[in-house]
Amino acid sequence: SGVLLPNIKMHYMLHDLNYKLRFEQNYFDNICVNLVLPYIKNYRFALMNMYNCLKKNGTLIVTSLKPNYDLSIIYKKFVTSNPSKEDIEEARKLLGSAGQIKYKGKLGRYKFFDKNYFFNLLKELCIKSKDVRTMRSFNNQVNIFIIKK
Repeated sequence: SGVLLPNIKMHYMLHDLNYKLRFEQNYFDNICVNLVLPYIKNYRFALMNMYNCLKKNGTLIVTSLKPNYDLSIIYKKFVTSNPSKEDIEEARKLLGSAGQIKYKGKLGRYKFFDKNYFFNLLKELCIKSKDVRTMRSFNNQVNIFIIKK
């Protein structure tokens, strides 16, 4: 029974990202925003605000479901792995929620980011990043954007 990451400090906070963060500029070493940015009305403001709170050489990680994502791929793989009935029911609920999110995205309530749109957004915000990388996760259904300040 030991601590897995003894030298890493983590802080969690609840904050409406449509408003300015309560931290000064150059405050954080790293910020991770997992599947959140697409749901924020003023995602440009939120992204710029988080970037400004990063220290020099800090890293901002943003994830987003890709446009036209298909979580049924993951569901199909999961049900072939011999899960319990309860796990299958939870997976069905998740798939149903994903369908609702996709529907609301088509209505314009959510904005899902592909690589080109996100890179253009960074240019629009004049974020001069030393290093911007992209990756995929969740069976290629989630875009990961890694921005080094």
